Amino acid sequence: MDKNLQLKRWKTSIGHDAYTGTRGEPTVIFSEKTVAIHDGSTKGGAFKLASKEDVDSKANKQHIHNASEITSGVFDPDRLPSATLFEQGAMSPQDKAKLEGLSNPNTDLSVQYSETNLTVNSSTGSSALIEPASETTAGVMSSDDKAKLNSINVYEGTDLSVGGSGEYMTIASSTGDGATLPIASTNNAGLMSPTDKNKLNSFAPDLQLKLDSIEWGAQANIGTDLSVYRDDANYYITSSTGNEVAIQQANEESPGLMISEDKVKLDGIPADTQTQLDGKAASSHTHSISNVSGLQTALDGKVGTGSAQSLHPSNALRISGTTLSLYKGDGSAENVKLGGVGGWLRTRLTDHSLNVNYTNTYGETIIAMVTVSRTTASGVNIRGVVDETTVFINDIGGDSYENGGTVFMVVPPGATYRVVVNGGASALNFWDIYR
Repeated sequence: MDKNLQLKRWKTSIGHDAYTGTRGEPTVIFSEKTVAIHDGSTKGGAFKLASKEDVDSKANKQHIHNASEITSGVFDPDRLPSATLFEQGAMSPQDKAKLEGLSNPNTDLSVQYSETNLTVNSSTGSSALIEPASETTAGVMSSDDKAKLNSINVYEGTDLSVGGSGEYMTIASSTGDGATLPIASTNNAGLMSPTDKNKLNSFAPDLQLKLDSIEWGAQANIGTDLSVYRDDANYYITSSTGNEVAIQQANEESPGLMISEDKVKLDGIPADTQTQLDGKAASSHTHSISNVSGLQTALDGKVGTGSAQSLHPSNALRISGTTLSLYKGDGSAENVKLGGVGGWLRTRLTDHSLNVNYTNTYGETIIAMVTVSRTTASGVNIRGVVDETTVFINDIGGDSYENGGTVFMVVPPGATYRVVVNGGASALNFWDIYR
């Protein structure tokens, strides 16, 4: 009696994929028309057998075979891609014919040469000309360059010799130009001159030991002896290690030596003068115009005169001791005795300009003397203005022989003052303040 073998089976793979069969157990999936073989651990089976439909369909569509699996047979040419310059593939009939037509794939080269260049010939193509080498481009060495190179002895030594005079030294070369070494200066290194050598030798024998003991960057002190002598005008201080210097006499502009005449004048000042000065200088103070004898009268006489000849053009106001002098254009002077003791201090301002308003910040009354020069032949009107009131006028006519004029202003502390110039072209010479 016949018996049928019936395997476990599933209608679809949905339930089958969750089943784990025993090792070697076959199961059937009807929807896929295949049998799965189990290994006892993999759900859905370890592998599935291909159905007839799978095998038949695989031969008629693109698929991949391992090259080791293909040992014989004939492929349809349409199933292999053609070879390109970049991808492997089937050889076309045209490529095969071209390959067979190459009788000798090798290329033979030959060389032709002259004194200046080389030509490389090819048995299968065009020739190439190699140009001579230049200072900027590599190339063929010419016969002339080869002869020149052969004439150079690369192992030849160079002999040096020394010559020169007291001002320089020359290093001569047996194979090239020499070099001149200059004498050292305060700006550049160089040779030691005979003069410097004699100077160095004149130092004490232990000088080098002293110099060696000085750390780098330290200040080296070499003793210098000073002495003094004088002539009729000046004193001179001489140095044992350098130039002498003259000390000029003191004057109104610069400090210096006090001459005997000034010492006599100073000794003639009463003993209590310094006490009076000290008390005066201890606090801010002012001088009213009434305390300066004759100053108001002298200034009133200058206001509005319009005379280019009335004042000296460049130095009209001069103070000596306690006397203030107003010099006229003809050289004569009006002297005004200043009240109090001592003289007035003059300050020359270099930051002031014409037609600009300034304020007296000195804390005391000042006298401003401003000198202006003409730069053309046209007339110039110069006015001194204090607190917006014209206090001094100086008209300089076009036919005046003077180059300019001077304005004086008495300015109380805190007052504003300026010099206004109208008319022709002009320039500021001096702006002096006396206090």
